[in-house]
Amino acid sequence: KYALWADGDEVLGGARFVESTKPHLLSEVFPHIITQRELPREPRVWEGTRFFTSRTGNSKVNRRSVTKDVFRSLFEVGLQFNLKAITMMCDTFFLPRLLEGGVDAIPLSLPTPYAEGTCIACILPVSLEQLAAARGGDRQSALFHFDTSAVERTPAEAVVYAN
Repeated sequence: KYALWADGDEVLGGARFVESTKPHLLSEVFPHIITQRELPREPRVWEGTRFFTSRTGNSKVNRRSVTKDVFRSLFEVGLQFNLKAITMMCDTFFLPRLLEGGVDAIPLSLPTPYAEGTCIACILPVSLEQLAAARGGDRQSALFHFDTSAVERTPAEAVVYAN
């Protein structure tokens, strides 16, 4: 499954979702980085991968707003499909941004060098609270409407993921 952000005919961002019971990047290409806990492999845990925003094109849409929308779509897709969590691999510079915004991210790995930099794998629990944190106070929906008006944003804290 894919979530794509488009301005007219121009695709400006997106993400791919793969059920963790099927082959996916963390299980097939990067299993060596999973060092801190077991990689979940169950139908209600999907991998969010191929997260991108376009650096080219004719659109005048602000790339930062596309990035925010694509990121919040991870939790909207998760809620829409009744997921428990989303796994992902990201560059290490991205993780503090998540935590500072109040998004809970549970490490699956230590920072690990790869061809383009240093990455980390994590689990993002799916909940209305996580969506509210990803929205950063903005109540707009990217893909699916979920009311987070009654949800209070709190600072991120360590969450123990239970299989």
